[in-house]
Amino acid sequence: MTHMNIKLNDLTAQWNLIKEEAMPEIEDFLSSGHYVNSPYVKRFEDAWSSYSSLRNSIMVSSGTDAYKVCLQSFQYIQKNQSHSQLQDRAVLLLFVVEM
Repeated sequence: MTHMNIKLNDLTAQWNLIKEEAMPEIEDFLSSGHYVNSPYVKRFEDAWSSYSSLRNSIMVSSGTDAYKVCLQSFQYIQKNQSHSQLQDRAVLLLFVVEM
């Protein structure tokens, strides 16, 4: 029996298309040493919000932090909104990207 190696998600072609434009940005970000709460992160959050049609986005470093932010936001809403206002709120979406 012959086995074929079929890649589930080969991003090489996509990377080759954007590599020349992306590398200066990546190198600038990495050489800055500002990885948390930086202008680079703010720019990404704003771009993600726009792409996702969201008013705000918060990027975090782990799934645990993402769940913590969600739970804290629900606690804040419960303390500061009436029950009827809670029903009118949109559901928070959680995106966790693992690499």
